[in-house]
Amino acid sequence: MQEDSVVPEVVSRIPPVDVIKYDFSQGSAAILPGGHTTMNPQDGLERVLDKRLRALVDDLPSACDGDVEAVHRTRVASRRMREALPCLETRLSPAALRKARRTTRRLTRALGSVRELDVALEILDEIEAQPLARRDAIAQVRNHIRRRRTVVRERMLGRLQALKPGKLVHKIASRVEKIEARGAADEWREVLALRLERRAKRLLAAIDDAGSLYLPDRLHTVRIAVKKLRYVLELAGEAAAAQTGDDVKALKAIQEILGRMNDLEVLRAHMLEVGAAASDDDGLASDLDGIAHDLQQECRRLHARYVSKQDRLRRLCAEAAGETARQAWPGSPDGGCVVVGRR
Repeated sequence: MQEDSVVPEVVSRIPPVDVIKYDFSQGSAAILPGGHTTMNPQDGLERVLDKRLRALVDDLPSACDGDVEAVHRTRVASRRMREALPCLETRLSPAALRKARRTTRRLTRALGSVRELDVALEILDEIEAQPLARRDAIAQVRNHIRRRRTVVRERMLGRLQALKPGKLVHKIASRVEKIEARGAADEWREVLALRLERRAKRLLAAIDDAGSLYLPDRLHTVRIAVKKLRYVLELAGEAAAAQTGDDVKALKAIQEILGRMNDLEVLRAHMLEVGAAASDDDGLASDLDGIAHDLQQECRRLHARYVSKQDRLRRLCAEAAGETARQAWPGSPDGGCVVVGRR
């Protein structure tokens, strides 16, 4: 099945996504065709929530059309929204908060894993541009990945169709709309501080578990933990709860190293899969093994860079669970959070 014949058929069955008009100050949310998000925020958290909703609204239509970059941005936006929603636990009923988190999680999962396949194709282009590139082997792997991408993309679009994305985003907004004026206006800061501590501890545990050996599965866990701590630090900074800009930049740099390593491992797995199927073609199998070996060597070099930054990462975890959490929740007794160990 060719990709060009699949995508229009699936996209045509997805209802159009209307745009949310949302105003926290009026406590109302509505879907308006061709409208724009509007807001008069009451505090930093609401300003961040509006930004998250805007990101979802802006990119979701293109994601539903199968645009790869829009899919990636929408997934990131939905993950950032999921990181922000728990801070509403003192201002939403438990049922409304639970439904909002479940709805956002469904959107993240529906967008699937098309992104990593497109990144694999981009890396193949990089390899092919090098002198003495093994172009026949690269062509075989490219065709293999494109076939896989067609299947994965069709599955993603089918899930989006089933979720009715316009209605889905409206649900997210309507759940947030149910914010109640109960308790102090800044009680969300306590939740944020506790999440900073939790994310930092989980990252530290992942670093300890991975150690200094090259273990791709454990390094993948570190990458996910880095990403989640980065998102909660971004939330703290954007909500003006703490100064996090430098830490966010440091985490982003480490995340890029780990992300590149993961992308190379994904491509290497496809190389080995194609190589196993071509075992009767000695020349092709040899070329594929050679490329896979080069990818593994690059992963080792990236791993060495990551290891050199482990101490900085540990200090960052301590700062996030300690000083940054105290900034986020200045009224807490003794800072409110336990500072994780420094090494």
